[in-house]
Amino acid sequence: MAKKSSGGGTGLVAFILGAAAGIAAGIYLNSEEGKVQRQKFAERAKEVEKDVRETMSTSYDEFKDVASKYAEKGRQQIEEWEAKGKTTVEDLTETPTKNGKEKA
Repeated sequence: MAKKSSGGGTGLVAFILGAAAGIAAGIYLNSEEGKVQRQKFAERAKEVEKDVRETMSTSYDEFKDVASKYAEKGRQQIEEWEAKGKTTVEDLTETPTKNGKEKA
């Protein structure tokens, strides 16, 4: 009966390829051309950060405005319900019952 391989060689190959890729990237990024690429990347990252901050600030302000409008509508609705509830309670306390007697 043949023994199955545990796949340990595949992991070792992947490790060696990963290490080689890391070394190659390190050598490239440490070269003059790599330094230029890192600088371009850093500049672009700062631009993206600025754009994201501006977008988030605008989105937050818009959200705050919308939330305030809905909160005000909610307060108004509660006031309406409260007024209707008071009117209903007053009507019920003033309305006679079926047998002709008034409620206390």
